[in-house]
Amino acid sequence: MNDDRLTQRPAQRMHAYGRAALLIEFTPEELTIDPMLPQRVAEVLRVEWGGNLSLGISILDAVPAEDVTLIRFTDAFDEKRLDRFAGLIDDVIATTASMRMTAKQESADVVIPVSYDGADLADVAHSCGMSVDHVIESHITTDFT
Repeated sequence: MNDDRLTQRPAQRMHAYGRAALLIEFTPEELTIDPMLPQRVAEVLRVEWGGNLSLGISILDAVPAEDVTLIRFTDAFDEKRLDRFAGLIDDVIATTASMRMTAKQESADVVIPVSYDGADLADVAHSCGMSVDHVIESHITTDFT
């Protein structure tokens, strides 16, 4: 299979990522409906299909990102496997539709104790073009999500 080949599917696009991996790219429309889709697809692949697939190949890992999921396999992928796997992915996407959650989950704040006496604090401030006090103040007043 040519690594530059793009296989267009109704729900996603799949790109060969080397010989033994696929990158599934989700559309903006899909992500508007379910922003967690890449994570859900990865989870279903890990849990349900982490072992041997009916394709004669096994999934090593499924790694989600913002708008893609990378799937690594134990063996190289060919055109026949790609077409069959695309059907399996369509099934996973349909399955995850019932697992949808809101884009923003409400949760309690997690507070991590921090001390500002590290040996590299002056270096951090210098590399940011800030004073040490400004670095500390910026860190303290920022809500990280």
